[in-house]
Amino acid sequence: MKLLRRAWRHRTALGLGGLALGGVALLYLARCAAPPDPALAGPATPAPVGPARAAAFLAVLVASAPRVAE
Repeated sequence: MKLLRRAWRHRTALGLGGLALGGVALLYLARCAAPPDPALAGPATPAPVGPARAAAFLAVLVASAPRVAE
């Protein structure tokens, strides 16, 4: 009887905790039921950068640098 009375006093906190726990359980089940993503299966390797792309990146980097006179 004392446990029921205490639970009734804290019903808002218990309700919010139950909703949060239910949400976490649903997210976990959705993640487990989803098909595996092949992009996340292996280690990520960056694509090789060609010399033209590297030169373009350096040109943009130099052009966007703050001016010394400013």
